Formats: sequence, C-alpha cells, structure tokens
Amino acid sequence: MPQAIADVTTFVTAVKAATRTQVIQNKIVVAANDSQLIVDSQTGLNIITVPSITLKTNSVLTLVGASNLTDQVVLVVAGNLKIGADTFLAPASSGPSFPMSALFTSC
Repeated sequence: MPQAIADVTTFVTAVKAATRTQVIQNKIVVAANDSQLIVDSQTGLNIITVPSITLKTNSVLTLVGASNLTDQVVLVVAGNLKIGADTFLAPASSGPSFPMSALFTSC
C-alpha cells in the first residue's frame, strides 16, 4: 500500500506541473435526463481542467477523443465532482475516442 500511495503522489505532482491542453472556463452541470460531451483537443495526451462537474439523476457526460484510440485524457476537476444516481461519466463507445483508461483527478 505505501508504494501505491507514493505512485499516486508522483502522478498528482506530474499532473499539477503539466501544461493544460484544454481549460473549460465554466462549471459543467448536466441536467437530469440530459447529456453533454467533452471533446479533447489534440491527438495523444490531453490534460483538461474544469472548475467543477455536477451530474444530476440519469445524466451522461461523455468524453470524446479528437482522433483514434491513442488519445489519453486526464480530467482535472479543480472543485467539486458531484455524481447523482444512475449517471455515467465515461469515454465514448463508438467512433473516435480514447481507451477506457481515462483518469480523473482533483488538483
């Protein structure tokens, strides 16, 4: 367990130091029974920052890749991440998107 904690600390430090590829200025609020997309801006590694995310009941926030399955996304939520019942926060399942290994962190 100590190694896992050290690995997470190293990762968070690296994310904080990395250049953001996309900064979403406004908080994301997905209404109940609604959906919204975040589309990454470049091929490869994308570090996207958002002030906060709120997903209300039965809502979907889909992350869509700019190119093919080689895109990687780190979604940095600077504030609160609120997830309601029966919601989905996931990569797109069809067309160009990135693998299911997207990582979400709060910095």
